[in-house]
Amino acid sequence: MARSVKERLDAVAKRRAMDEDGVLTLDGLRTVILPAIVLTSLEDASEWLLGSDLGPALYAAGRDVGRDIGGRWKPREGSSIPETFAALLREIEARGFGRIEVVADAAPGTAIVRLHASPYCDRSEGAREGACQFPAGFLAGAFAALVHHEIEAAETRCRGMGEAYCEFHLVPVSGEAGVRASAPAQSSAASPAL
Repeated sequence: MARSVKERLDAVAKRRAMDEDGVLTLDGLRTVILPAIVLTSLEDASEWLLGSDLGPALYAAGRDVGRDIGGRWKPREGSSIPETFAALLREIEARGFGRIEVVADAAPGTAIVRLHASPYCDRSEGAREGACQFPAGFLAGAFAALVHHEIEAAETRCRGMGEAYCEFHLVPVSGEAGVRASAPAQSSAASPAL
């Protein structure tokens, strides 16, 4: 049974703590609550300073954070990988990243995930390429931690490019050279069978 937004926020609030020094933690991880514009401003300033696209660095950072959070995630006893991944994404959604839905999969171990209000797109309107490298990496890392093998996420739709939502295809990485398995076929089925 799906919980309401208020129930999810209340559940997150119960796992929050702040010490005498003002350090906020959520599930034991230091947490800083910032406006979403901080994300895009840091990215813009870094690209201006370095003169290059930060996409690969943002993807790698997202993957590392996703692995860490996914590795800490404790599934309910008897939960399947799809149920566990969906539950983890509901928690991320409750932290303000926008509505997240697991749409479909083409084969076991793959998934299609939609992010309906990515904060990375807030300043990316009219972009020529996907703006959500950090979320793509995060999804790949979190899913990899749950399935115990490397996953690659490709953003196939982006709100910053005029789409209604951002969409990510998560697929296993095959071979030692990191050759990507073929992306799952596009689907609009509402089945989270990973």
